[in-house]
Amino acid sequence: MKKVLMIAYHFPPENVMGALRPLGLAKYLPQFGWEPIVLIPQWSYGSRDDLKKSMNIVEVSPFDIFLYLRGKSHNQIKAEVKQNPSIPAKGKNLVRDYIQHQLKTVLAFPDRNNGWTRIAMRAADKILRENDIRCIFTTSSPWTTAVIGKKLKLRHKIPWVADFRDLWSQYHRYSYCALRHLIETQYEKNTLKYADHLVMVSEERAIKWRKLHQDKKISALTLGFDEDDFRNVPIAQRKDKFVLTYAGNIKEKHFPEPLLKAIYELIRENRMDRRRVELNFWGVVPERVVEEAKNLGVTDMVHFHPLIPRGEVLKKSRESHLLVLLNWDSPDELGVHPGKLFEYLG
Repeated sequence: MKKVLMIAYHFPPENVMGALRPLGLAKYLPQFGWEPIVLIPQWSYGSRDDLKKSMNIVEVSPFDIFLYLRGKSHNQIKAEVKQNPSIPAKGKNLVRDYIQHQLKTVLAFPDRNNGWTRIAMRAADKILRENDIRCIFTTSSPWTTAVIGKKLKLRHKIPWVADFRDLWSQYHRYSYCALRHLIETQYEKNTLKYADHLVMVSEERAIKWRKLHQDKKISALTLGFDEDDFRNVPIAQRKDKFVLTYAGNIKEKHFPEPLLKAIYELIRENRMDRRRVELNFWGVVPERVVEEAKNLGVTDMVHFHPLIPRGEVLKKSRESHLLVLLNWDSPDELGVHPGKLFEYLG
């Protein structure tokens, strides 16, 4: 069986959707004749002992530029980097947010994990010396993993496949200034020109990507769900109430105000019995959403819960009648097929 070095920054037990794609690839690649050696950060929470029984995992220290600037060692960073907080997010502080954004613009290039390049390169060089690696596979974001892939390709002359879950400089929520965007676009082109094959998460995004990387081989490989994850999730006894569920953190532009207002209007028009409907949010919710529920007077039927492990999320989904998906109402969302959509289908 041929060996492939897979480099990812997100991997279970990290409780984010971006961790599931590399896990699925590492799990099923052997069925296609490829044995992955997975290089990932070692987190201070959860255990990978079960995963290590079925796949070759190499863990190294993580890196976050802002923790590093606070004088933390790599071992301290491992102990401090946590999952997303499980309490509602606080409102904005404009001065603090402005300063943080300017620091990110300058220091977090191409992302806040940029210092992981040096750490991962040492481990990757060792893996490549000791194994007959036929391919290097990186999955992004963060973009730092692609930078690592480029450096390894140039150093070891091994084919490199760069997988992306989002567009890089062409990302539709790109938030930095025009100067950084210009620099980052060129940086992306200079990095990915060394990739032997580019993989994007949807055909719509791949079409947009081909305009920037016109001479590259680009394929679309969509997200999905793993049937094995659902085999032990019990078919739950549903409540008498009609239960709606949103599982995951709510992003800045994905606020559910239209849904909350629709519930309020249906109650006001006596078209909905508030005793028979329940809306649950599991994850980090901006304070603005909580306040909106209070202002509309629907807190008796809209409930906010902390982030829970993925296994519990799947169970809560099975207990629901309707699963909520929040997206921008924008043409820029074309081709954005969030992992949550596939989880819901499962």
